[in-house]
Amino acid sequence: MNPSAALAEYSHTVLPLLKNYCYGCHGDGSSEGGVQLDAFPSNAAVLADQQLWDKVLRNVRAGVMPPNGESRPSEEEVQQLAAWIKAGPFAIDPKNIDPGRVTIHRLNRVEYQNTIKALLGVDFNAEIEFPPDAAGMGLDNIADLLTVSPLVFEKYLDAAEATLEGAYPKRPIESLVIPGRDIRGDNDSSGDFVSFDDPPEITYTYRNKTPGAYRVVLAIEVVGLTDGEKEQLSEILALQEKKRSEIADTEKKLTEGEGAKEVGAKENDRPTTGRTEEKPPGDVAAEPPRGRRGGRGRQAGGGGNVEPKKPVTEAHFVVSVKSGNKDEEILVDRVFSSESDQFEFAFEQLWSVEPHKFNFNVIMPGDGQPQPRRRNSGRGPSAKPMPTPHMVVKSLTITPQPTAAGKRYFPLDAPPADREQRRQYIRRGIAEFGLRAFRRPLDEPTLNRLADEIDKSYQVSEDFYESIKPAMAKVLCSPRFLFRASYPLAGQEGLAWGLIDEYSLASRLSYFLWSSMPDDELLELAREGQLRANLKAQVARMMADDRFDAFVENFSGQWLQTRNVQDWTIVESAVLAREGIRSRTPVLTNGVRRAMQQEATMYFADVFKKNKSLLDFIDSDYTFLNAELAEYYGIPGVVGTEMSLVALPEGSPRGGVITAGSTLLVTSTTNRTSPVKRGVFVLDNFLGMRPHDPPPNVPSVEASGSEITDHEPTFREMLELHRQDPACASCHALMDPIGLALDGFNALGKYRESEFNQPIDASGQLASGEEFNGVDDLKAILRGPRRRDFYRCLTTKLMTYALGRGLDYHDTETVDQIVERLEQEDGRAFVLLMGIIESSPFQMRRINSASTNSAAGAN
Repeated sequence: MNPSAALAEYSHTVLPLLKNYCYGCHGDGSSEGGVQLDAFPSNAAVLADQQLWDKVLRNVRAGVMPPNGESRPSEEEVQQLAAWIKAGPFAIDPKNIDPGRVTIHRLNRVEYQNTIKALLGVDFNAEIEFPPDAAGMGLDNIADLLTVSPLVFEKYLDAAEATLEGAYPKRPIESLVIPGRDIRGDNDSSGDFVSFDDPPEITYTYRNKTPGAYRVVLAIEVVGLTDGEKEQLSEILALQEKKRSEIADTEKKLTEGEGAKEVGAKENDRPTTGRTEEKPPGDVAAEPPRGRRGGRGRQAGGGGNVEPKKPVTEAHFVVSVKSGNKDEEILVDRVFSSESDQFEFAFEQLWSVEPHKFNFNVIMPGDGQPQPRRRNSGRGPSAKPMPTPHMVVKSLTITPQPTAAGKRYFPLDAPPADREQRRQYIRRGIAEFGLRAFRRPLDEPTLNRLADEIDKSYQVSEDFYESIKPAMAKVLCSPRFLFRASYPLAGQEGLAWGLIDEYSLASRLSYFLWSSMPDDELLELAREGQLRANLKAQVARMMADDRFDAFVENFSGQWLQTRNVQDWTIVESAVLAREGIRSRTPVLTNGVRRAMQQEATMYFADVFKKNKSLLDFIDSDYTFLNAELAEYYGIPGVVGTEMSLVALPEGSPRGGVITAGSTLLVTSTTNRTSPVKRGVFVLDNFLGMRPHDPPPNVPSVEASGSEITDHEPTFREMLELHRQDPACASCHALMDPIGLALDGFNALGKYRESEFNQPIDASGQLASGEEFNGVDDLKAILRGPRRRDFYRCLTTKLMTYALGRGLDYHDTETVDQIVERLEQEDGRAFVLLMGIIESSPFQMRRINSASTNSAAGAN
C-alpha cells in the first residue's frame, strides 16, 4: 500500500476506531502508559512510528486493550485495524515479504560439538572446553549474542588440534596393555583369578589423553567348565563364529557416531540391558541368600540346595564400558564353553577426554544364578571338590584408531607413491572434507592452496596423517566453518531480497532440525538444485532421524526450561510445612527429577514426531510416566522404570506441559510456590505477552504480607495487598490470576488442596476478561478462545530459534500466515515446522542491504 492510500485508509477506517475505543485513555489529552494516539506532528509521522503500532496491534489482539469492562472492537474491526497496520506503517506486501535483516550465525557449543562429531567422528565436549554461550529471548543460538572473543578463538585453535589428533592419532600407534594382575576387583580380588562361585565385579578406569576412536581388545581365559553334549557345544561355537563374522563386517563399515553401538549390538546379539535374558543349556536351580541381590551388569553370589538339570557347559562373561559421565554403555557378552577356553574379542568406541570405566562381570547359567562348586563322580570320603570354575583376565589392550569418519576423506594409511596420483588423492580428500566442513564446495584457489600445503608437508615428514592436520586445522578455524552464512542464489542482482542458494538452505535446515551440519543427502540435493523441490520429504526424513532429538532437547529444554530441573534448589521441609506435613524423607529424589525432565522432553517429541495438535501442549488426556513419577503424582497402575505414554485417569489435573512437574518446579522459589513466576511463564511461553521488569524500589510481595498479623497469610492474600500499589497493579493484573490458577500444585510439583489450613483458591479472571475456577478452566480458555494467541506465541518462539534472531514488525505477516494455516489444520505440529521452513525469512535474504555477509570471502 502506498503512503497516500495508507493515509486515506487511516482517515476513513482507523481513526474512527481509535476515537471510539482508545481515545478515552490514549487521546484527547490523555496518555496513560505513555501512549498517545492523537499527537502525530504530521501525516508522515502516522506511518513512521512502527514501534507504536506494533504495541497497539499486540495489545488489541491479546484482548488486554481496551481494558476489560470497557467497550471493545468486534473481531471484524480488529482485523481491519491489523490489516491497515501491516499494509501502512509496516509496509508489508503479503506476496513479497521482506525476509528481515541478515545475520551471520556462529556455531554455538551444541552445534559445534555435533558438527565435529558428524565431520570427524570425534566426541568433543564443548560444554567443558568452551565458555557458555550468551542467551537472549530464552535461547542460546541468537546470532547477535554469539560473538567471538580472543579467548574463544584460542579455544577454537586448541579444539581443532585436539579433534584432529582424535581423528588421526599419531603414528606409530602405541597400544596400552594392562596385565590382568593390575586389574583389581571390588573385593580387592586380582584379575588373575575370578571365581565363578562368588564373582566380584572387576573395574579398570582408563583416561585417554585425546578424543577419538579406540579399539579395545580383551584376552580372557576360563578354567574349570565341565564337558557337555557335543551337539550343544557345536551350536555354541557356531554362534560364536557367526558373531565374530558379524563383528568383522561391522568394523569394516563403521560410520560416524554408530560404531560402538553397532559393534556392541552385534557382539551381544540381544538387548543390552546388562542382564541375561536367555538361559544357556546348563540350567541350575539356586536360591540366593538373603541380603544379596543382582545388579546392573552383575549377578550376586548364592548358595543353598543346587540341583543341576543338565551338565553345565558354558558361562557368560560380560564387559560393560561406561564413557565418562554419560549414561549410555556398551555391553559385550562372550559365551565360554569347555572346549573354547581362551578368547580375544574387540570393539571400537568413540571417546571424549574423560574417564572410561570397564566393568568385568561373570553372568552365571540359570538366569544369572551362580554355578555350584562341583565334586567328582566318586562316592564316599574320597570324593574331592573339582577345581572351582574361574576366569582370568589376561590383558586389556587399548589402541587409538583413525575414526571411520576421518578415514572417509583419506582411507589409505599412506598415499599413492606416484606424485600425480598422490596429488589427486589429496585433492579428492581435502575437497570432500572442505565440502562438508564449509557446507558448500571449496572454491578452486582454496582447494589448490590446501592441497599444495599437504603435499609439501608430506614430502618433508613422510607421515601422511601428520601432514594433513595443519591444512585441516585451517579449515576448522575458518569463519566459513565457525559461522553459518547464507548466500543469495545467482541471478538475482538488483533485487532488494531474493532466495538463498540451496547449500545455504541445506545448512539452515540441518541446524534447525539437527543442530548439526547437513548430511550427504542434503548436500547432494543442494548440488543438484533439487532440495527445494523435495523439501517436505526431506523434513519428514530428518524428523525420523535420531539427530532430530537435538531439536527436541535444545528447543524444548529452553522453551520449557527443563534444562534447569536437575540443579533447581528446593527446601522440601519448608514447602511441605506450608501444608502441615513434617517429613525427613526426601520425596523429590534424583530419580523423580530425571523422570520430570524426561516427561516434558518425551511429551514434546511425541507431539512433533506424531504430528499431534500443538494444543496438546496446553492440555491432554495423557502424559509420560514411570512408576516412580506416577507414585509421586498420585497416579495408580503404572509399573516399571521405563518412561512410557500413560492415559490419565478421569479428572486428573495433569496433562499438557503447564502442569508437568518440571514446569511447576522451575517456576517456584526455594521454599514456596510463586504465582508471579508461574504467571510470567504462561504469559511468555503460551500467550506471547511477557510483562516488563518491575520498576526499581518496589517492595517485595512478602513485605506487603507483613500487614497481616492475625494469621499466616497465603500468597494470594499477599498479592492482593501488593497490587494496591499503582506501580504494581497493571503487570500483576496480567500475571497473578494465571499463576494463582496453578496454586493447587506446591513448589515440588505435587497436587495440594490447602495451604496453612486454608483451602486453595485457584479462581480468577484473565486480563482479557475470561473467568475461570481452577487450572482445568484455564487450560480450556487457552485451548479455546485464546488458542490463536498460543499459535502466534509458539510460532514466534520457534521461528526465533530457526532464524537465530529476534522477530520484528517485518515478520508480522509471516507469523499471521502460519497462524491461519494452523487454524485450518487443527494446529498440527508438522504444519508449524513447514510453515517456518517455507517462509520468506527462512528461504530468502536481503541482497542489497547495509547488513552484508562479511564471512563470504573468508578463508
